[in-house]
Amino acid sequence: MVASAKDLFVNFLQTYPYLFFSLMLFCAALTCLVLVDNHRKPTLLCGVLAAPAAVLEIFFVPDYWHPVRLSTFIIGVEDILFSFSVGIIACTLAYAPFRGSYSWTINLPSMMRRYALVFLPFLAGLLVLRQMGMPVMAAALFGMLGIALVLKKPMKDIWPASAVGAISFSLAYFILIKAGFTLWPHWLQQWNIQNLTGYHGFGVPLEELAWAFLYGAVHPCAMGYILGFKLHSDSPAAVPARGNFSPRDLTASANLKEAGKGLSRN
Repeated sequence: MVASAKDLFVNFLQTYPYLFFSLMLFCAALTCLVLVDNHRKPTLLCGVLAAPAAVLEIFFVPDYWHPVRLSTFIIGVEDILFSFSVGIIACTLAYAPFRGSYSWTINLPSMMRRYALVFLPFLAGLLVLRQMGMPVMAAALFGMLGIALVLKKPMKDIWPASAVGAISFSLAYFILIKAGFTLWPHWLQQWNIQNLTGYHGFGVPLEELAWAFLYGAVHPCAMGYILGFKLHSDSPAAVPARGNFSPRDLTASANLKEAGKGLSRN
């Protein structure tokens, strides 16, 4: 008997929960981009710059978990969607209370230099800690704490946003992944439970909750450093959100667009 299209879709849906969870996050990220309005450019870059973190999946599989992906390649489209989406969501939530009270500067050479200064030491630290026998999630958490300590002084003005991000993103991530485990009860079996602490928060592994808390705090701070974010002490109404560009900015059209916005605000 030939299976119906509905049966095929249901089977596909149940086979690839990680894919559909990543698509859920992607839809949430697109919603964020719609809502941020004139912050769209830096918010999008927060996701674009987070997407390469998908390569870190080579450390997590199979020790931490063994996700079922569309392809058998060690890095899948699911990983890219996940990394891109959480990057946008975390920054959107972290800076939401400060909309209108921060400025940003995007300079491509400076952005890439700062990106390398953040990502490469984190990657090196992860490699060293793994060689020392530390579990991969614990190594990743210590790596994020290292980034936080390094950026503590230069980004001291951004830490209010990091505190908001830690709380709001961890809550949002908990709701989303809990929904994922509810929709796909068998999905939890793709985690290597024997390699985890065994502690759960309402059915969600403690490691996932700890990652969400630190990611929500550190990623917005790191992106603030890379993209030149500055929080102002003025009230949101008094200081309009704005983007500044140097002569070597991403595009000439961006210069004209931001200049036009600046004139309209004066």
